[in-house]
Amino acid sequence: MKKSYCFLIIFLLLIILLMYLLIKPEQDSKVKETNKNRKTNMDEILVETKRYEGKDFHLSMEHYYDEDHAVEYWVTTISPKNQKTLKTLIKKSFAYTKNGQFNTFAKESPLHHANRLSSIFAINASAWNRKTHQTFGVQVKDGVVYQNTSNLGNRAYTLGITNKGIMNVYSSTITGKELVSKYHIVNTFTFSIPIIMNGKEVNQNIYNSYAPSYKKMDPRQIIGQVKGTNDIIVLTVDGRTNRSKGLTLHQAANILLSRNCRIAYNLDGGGSVQTIFQGKVINNPSDKKLRPTSDLLYFK
Repeated sequence: MKKSYCFLIIFLLLIILLMYLLIKPEQDSKVKETNKNRKTNMDEILVETKRYEGKDFHLSMEHYYDEDHAVEYWVTTISPKNQKTLKTLIKKSFAYTKNGQFNTFAKESPLHHANRLSSIFAINASAWNRKTHQTFGVQVKDGVVYQNTSNLGNRAYTLGITNKGIMNVYSSTITGKELVSKYHIVNTFTFSIPIIMNGKEVNQNIYNSYAPSYKKMDPRQIIGQVKGTNDIIVLTVDGRTNRSKGLTLHQAANILLSRNCRIAYNLDGGGSVQTIFQGKVINNPSDKKLRPTSDLLYFK
């Protein structure tokens, strides 16, 4: 009788354990989803997903719209097929000039620029001075230094792409020659600040260097790189319209952190935000027209 009682208890314990194991994954899934919603703090709805299969990379573009918060944005993931293709995945081009040489004052529509290069996916990148029309920051393309020093003082960072395809940010006080020789940088882009470093949102001191713009809900163009896989993530945000107000940099950082970005950098925003996919501008520039820019970050 005692043995039968013991067997019954063991049998019941096994049933309880089995039920726990079956229920736990569902609970974990709900927790993860809750955490994701808490991070983005929005009720975005996936409108559409576009995909492209290239020789060197896969591309997935997710289009989101949050009607309650009036925010429209696109998250594009570019995944290199191997480490070799990662090395040359991110490409840079300067605005067109007749002699084909870099001119710090030259500007070109990103759409025209992207189509001229037969790119698959392209975005605006570095900013330029609205008064002097000079391109901001240190400018390096394909390992060649075209603008050695920054014209932004200490208030901006340089986004550098290494010869292994890895994204990093550097103080604007570091010259182009030093970036190439010491840090093996092949391409640079300059506008403002990183918003994610080492898998965490940057501290308030970095945000304050970009005050008060980081607090505003504006159109954004942000590029990041995923920890581990080194996938490239581009966040394109419409803004300054009734349909889409834009995002603060903190909100943008949360979206990219939810996608496991190791690093993310804030490229030129506002009316410059233009994303081109297969020959068409996919977002709605706040200028209501295509603003010319000084360089292009593209994939081909």
